[in-house]
Amino acid sequence: MHGKKNCLLLEKTALVQGGIRKLHYEFGKDEEMAEDYDMKTGELLVRKWKRSSAIGSKSDWIYEIGCPPLGMNKNSDLLWESNATPKVYRQDTKTHYTWRNSTTSVAYVQL
Repeated sequence: MHGKKNCLLLEKTALVQGGIRKLHYEFGKDEEMAEDYDMKTGELLVRKWKRSSAIGSKSDWIYEIGCPPLGMNKNSDLLWESNATPKVYRQDTKTHYTWRNSTTSVAYVQL
C-alpha cells in the first residue's frame, strides 16, 4: 500500500509511553509511518501514514489501523467530536481481523 515505491528506511525512532511502544519510521522526506503496540499483548493498535504532496506540503495522518484520538475540530474552534458517536476502526490480531468502534464493541473474522 504505502511505501512500496520508496522502500528506503532512513530513520527509525522508538519509545515506550504508558504501556504503549511507539515506533516512528521515516522513508526519505516524502513519507513517514507511525505504529503503536500494546506492550502486554504485542498487538498493533495504530498504524498511520503521512505523505508529502508534489509541492512538498505534509498531509494529515492517514490511519490504516486504529482511529485518530477524539479532539477539537480543525475547521472550528467551537465544535468538538462527541465521544458518544461510534466510529468503526480496524484493529487486527494475529488470529483475527478485528473491527472495533469507540464504544468498544468488537466484530471478529477468523483468519
